[in-house]
Amino acid sequence: ILLGILLAAFLLAAACAGDAGAQLRKGARFEKSGTCVECHEDVGKGLAVLHKPMKDRQCTVCHKPHGLIGTLRLQEDEPALCFSCHDRGSLDLDHERLHPGVEDRCSLCHAPHGSNHSNILRDTERALCVECHEGPEFSGKIPHPPAAEGCTTCHDSHAGPERALLKQPQEAL
Repeated sequence: ILLGILLAAFLLAAACAGDAGAQLRKGARFEKSGTCVECHEDVGKGLAVLHKPMKDRQCTVCHKPHGLIGTLRLQEDEPALCFSCHDRGSLDLDHERLHPGVEDRCSLCHAPHGSNHSNILRDTERALCVECHEGPEFSGKIPHPPAAEGCTTCHDSHAGPERALLKQPQEAL
């Protein structure tokens, strides 16, 4: 009974909370005047590169509309969600050697709403690489001249046919 009283009190408080209550009333969040950015106005704000659904304000491409404030609900889990738009072949994911994490979560490296870095990366290429590739050979120094231009000068970030995800056989580099 106590649980029922608490739930009823929560729903009543939410219904009286203005726009937040609209999330709980059937259909209110889908009215023409209601958009996700009315409540989530800071998402994507100030970012130089926006993910296309964010730029087009098509939040439901990735998100399900929610009924409880603070609940993140995606249409699918990663990476299936990402692959519903981004073709595996165009990302070279058909190779047998995959970068660890690629099959788990794209958001390990990519910011889902947008970024101030190319390819909506969460940080600079080198900063992302050294988050996992650490040790004396990656201690902020450039281990070899091509790396001055970036790790992806020689390495593929997603997958590749060569060991260490090299873009070409080591002898050709």
